[in-house]
Amino acid sequence: VAASGGVNLHDASFGSFPGVQSCCSSFGTQWTPTVGIAGIVEHDGHGLASIPIALQLRMGLTQLGGTLTRDEFIGNVIVGDSLVRGISRHQLEATLWAVSAEPLLRFLLPTHPAFSFDVGARFDWIAVARFAQQEQLTNPAAGVYFETRNRTRNATSGSIPTAAAFGAALSAGMSYSIPLTSRWTLRPELRGSLGITRLADVPWHIHRIVAGIAFLHRPESIQPTVAPPAPIVEPPPPPLAFDVETRVLGIHRSSGDTSIVELPARRIERRSMVLPVVFFAPQSATLDSAAEQQLDALARAAQSSSAPIHLAPSTAPDEPDSLRLLRFRAVAERLRALGVRVAPSPIEAPQPAQAPLAITDELRAVWIKTSDPLVLRESFVVPTSQPSVEVVLRPVVHSSAGPVRFDLTVVQDGRQTMHTQSAPAAMRVELAPGSLLSGTPTAYRWTVVAMDTAGQTKQRSGYGIVRPQFIERDTAFEELDRGGALLLGRCAFDATTFEEFDTTLAAFVRRAARAGKTVVLIGSTDAIGSDSYNRALARRRAEAARERLGLSPQAVQIEVQIGGPHERTLYQRVARRGVFVRIEGR
Repeated sequence: VAASGGVNLHDASFGSFPGVQSCCSSFGTQWTPTVGIAGIVEHDGHGLASIPIALQLRMGLTQLGGTLTRDEFIGNVIVGDSLVRGISRHQLEATLWAVSAEPLLRFLLPTHPAFSFDVGARFDWIAVARFAQQEQLTNPAAGVYFETRNRTRNATSGSIPTAAAFGAALSAGMSYSIPLTSRWTLRPELRGSLGITRLADVPWHIHRIVAGIAFLHRPESIQPTVAPPAPIVEPPPPPLAFDVETRVLGIHRSSGDTSIVELPARRIERRSMVLPVVFFAPQSATLDSAAEQQLDALARAAQSSSAPIHLAPSTAPDEPDSLRLLRFRAVAERLRALGVRVAPSPIEAPQPAQAPLAITDELRAVWIKTSDPLVLRESFVVPTSQPSVEVVLRPVVHSSAGPVRFDLTVVQDGRQTMHTQSAPAAMRVELAPGSLLSGTPTAYRWTVVAMDTAGQTKQRSGYGIVRPQFIERDTAFEELDRGGALLLGRCAFDATTFEEFDTTLAAFVRRAARAGKTVVLIGSTDAIGSDSYNRALARRRAEAARERLGLSPQAVQIEVQIGGPHERTLYQRVARRGVFVRIEGR
């Protein structure tokens, strides 16, 4: 037995029955509720092209009627002082009951026999075919009437004229069988039918969509047809199928196959203040090898300056004044050949009123004058921590014949770094950080080979790139050549004022002092003069540097250094005159 409920779809392209007065033009397409009940007889055990088939016959009652309505504009009416649209509602209540017979073919899915689809036809004997109709004014709500002095008209009822005695429809449906016991089965179903005959001598077809529940009882005497057992054929093993989920740990962001790891770093700037002088042999304007090297260093330092440099030639008391111009030309031509802008005319070099005999050889020179000290610089970034980047591989098996073994091979930057047999379910690979620490991207490729107990193998591989990004936290200064203290300012012979002062380095020293670092100022002199005088001069130079830095006496430590036998050249002697600085962490 089956009980169902759903909706009827009335395709009613008519407004009235033959011989029945009505002003309706057409009811159109409308939905109405419906119910039905039927008894079921079913015989299974049949088949078509390896598809199981059951024969089914349903006999029952089908409700085909419903209430059809149609609102129509009948004209404008005057209510009080207003013009109102007149609307009337046509209503047709059809009472239609049919005794139905429905033969069906039910097809069971071979892979899921509980699911089935059926097709067939329904034949109806229309046992009850009555109607009741009326037309009612719905707008305006009051004050207006039909010619009958009433708000309704064309009210009539009775048997449907020219009603068809029989009807037919095509049907289809689907169901799912739920065994309750060995004999009882519950079967939810969804069904539909397409009416192919008219219900009266008007264009009126009825289609149905219903959902229902069927209860089926299998008598004990009825046994299902059992096919002879098929020969036992060993099924092939399921194919080996797997994927590998990948995740990269220790990175900050990623885009596609490229991951970015941020490394805190410190910028190291190595700098050396170039001595702004070129010395000549007595009575000579020729550049020797030492002077050539000095000019090369000056040219490299001057590349970052757009302002021209000025040259101040000088001569010793025993040399002719004409050597000044010759020395100017020699230095200017050499610097211009090295790409340095040089002012076209020499400037006067400061001449001491009475130069000590010990520094007379320092007067045979050309001094280079610039607005800022000439400094050789090298800059690079050094990471302050070591990255830890790890690639996690997790195989996911979709199908296999028995347990699966995995072999892992990893290649980083073209070199195999790992080969593991019988790898664990979650494989972790830590990348070597050497390339990342040097600022170079590192590329890796992994290959996972799976094998199940049936000997089937499958391979998956992937690759990725990890790029380092240095995040500069601070800057440190180092001496380019000496590897120790940095020259902060240079002084003339026997002076405590600065001929040149490195303001960039001074700003770094002030920041270091505010950060609590130990600032060591080293006053330095050449070896000319007495040791006690030179030590006092070196301390005065260091104090002058401290005052120019604006640091308190408690914020700095002062040391002195005096030249000695290692001052083999004039350049080494002059380079000793000034103040050096060293930063020490606390």
